Amino acid sequence: MLKKILILLGLSLSLPINAATVSFNSSLQSSGTTAIPWVAGSTMWGHIDSSTGFGQSMNGFSSLAGKDLNLFSFRFGGLDLTSYSSPGSSTPGFEMYTGATEAFEFYYSGQLWATGTTHSLRTEVQNKYDTDAIGAASITLETSGVDSAFFNEILALTGGTGTFTMTASSFIPVNSQGRFTAITTIELPSPVPAPAAVWLFGSALIALTGIRRKKIKALIPKV
Repeated sequence: MLKKILILLGLSLSLPINAATVSFNSSLQSSGTTAIPWVAGSTMWGHIDSSTGFGQSMNGFSSLAGKDLNLFSFRFGGLDLTSYSSPGSSTPGFEMYTGATEAFEFYYSGQLWATGTTHSLRTEVQNKYDTDAIGAASITLETSGVDSAFFNEILALTGGTGTFTMTASSFIPVNSQGRFTAITTIELPSPVPAPAAVWLFGSALIALTGIRRKKIKALIPKV
């Protein structure tokens, strides 16, 4: 019985964590050709001029519930290539862009919702033949805009830091002038509501207390 209770308690405390996600159809414009080898005979770009995205789907963000995601957007830019590794025939490569000169901004229907800093943007490929790169941008939101709900929710989901990662999949070139498209996603842990876990925890404690009382009572000699 005690073993079963402990197993039940363990399961209640290891319930899966939901994820709050929002995805964007995004594009990126780069410039500044370099001589550093990249993929498919191309070379790395030296500068990220701008990146923009418009919402396409979301889950778990209460501040976006009922909103038209096509009106939810982000923008950032002004990063330089600061470290890199060219890919080989069977070895991966990466590009790291840092030193943003423009603020990271979220907008809804043209109104500023939040602003912050883009710390870095890193793109990776598996080898020099891989033209479908993946990317990750590290961002910290620092101030809210005219509507603070989304900003406050980001703070709550990041433990008050405001720092999160935007990942980019299907990061592919559109043309030879530095234009790229991607599906960009924010995914943050969203805790499972507590009452069920608390109830299980309390039930287990009550059961354990009952077992202990029965054992003590059994040890007391009858008069």
